[in-house]
Amino acid sequence: NMKQLSSLFVFSNKLTSIEGVEHLKNLISFYFNDNQVDSLLPLAGLMQLETIHCAKNKINSFDGVGRQHKALKDFFCLPNEGIWQSAILQFENEVRIQCKKG
Repeated sequence: NMKQLSSLFVFSNKLTSIEGVEHLKNLISFYFNDNQVDSLLPLAGLMQLETIHCAKNKINSFDGVGRQHKALKDFFCLPNEGIWQSAILQFENEVRIQCKKG
């Protein structure tokens, strides 16, 4: 059953979107490095996420990831060619964030 999925690894799959992942409410770890994804918005409602790895994509904003992710511990997004300026992300808990201009 896909709704019970807790970890998803989709490296180097030429994905342009992660739409649909918002239905995986039990997702704890999501690794989608080395794709063509430009938006994190589908992650906005995934409150159980502890780990997000999205390096080597075309992310152009951190919208979709933030304070609502109380379980998040690890957000790794460097490099990403769509991020051209420093961004401030605020979380309720302590999160290891690794992001830089790509």
